[in-house]
Amino acid sequence: MTPSHSALPVDVASTCEVPANSTNPAIVDGRVLRRLRNREAVIDGFLDLIGNGAVLPSFEQIAQHSGVSFRSVYRYFDSNDELVAAAAQRGRDRALAMLDFDQIGVGSLDERVDNFIRFRLDVHEATVGLTVAAIARFVNDPNVSSVIDEIRRLFVSLLERHFAVELDGLSTAERKAAVMAMYAGMTFESVRFLCDQFDHDRAAVAAVLRRQINAHLAPVPAAS
Repeated sequence: MTPSHSALPVDVASTCEVPANSTNPAIVDGRVLRRLRNREAVIDGFLDLIGNGAVLPSFEQIAQHSGVSFRSVYRYFDSNDELVAAAAQRGRDRALAMLDFDQIGVGSLDERVDNFIRFRLDVHEATVGLTVAAIARFVNDPNVSSVIDEIRRLFVSLLERHFAVELDGLSTAERKAAVMAMYAGMTFESVRFLCDQFDHDRAAVAAVLRRQINAHLAPVPAAS
């Protein structure tokens, strides 16, 4: 996917192609904004294609899906690596917006369990296609792997904060074990496996996750 012609600059200022003698702020700003919108469309198009199962979409496919010219894709991205890096950042931004869970610590234990499971399954359903692609095709890309690691850490933090009342009653070792056990049952791979096992019956998957959370929050009996 690397262009055969000479590399075109990718920074916004150099892609605006504003005539040197143009001093009209409206013209300059309009062109800058148009280039920014087109660049964002290319990134979104790439993510959409990947999320819909495209193994590694060509620049031609991305241009067609994004509604921009083929030349424009090369104008904004020198190579596939640059596009993947930009897409990883966009995927991160989308994920962080989705993981803005506003019910942290709210309600009884049963309510908090149900709210977190609903939140987790909503995120899974919204991101399953793109996550499959990221893990299968780009997990060795440092930009993608760093985003995956950041999201994993955020999920762990959400569990710690959401169930802080119960976790605070455990010893340090029990607390860590409980959080890691809950997270292990809610990883993308675990939730996807459950969805497959229960034919994507959301209520059945939620019931399993509920059992897991409640079991892991209970203090571990002392060895006799």
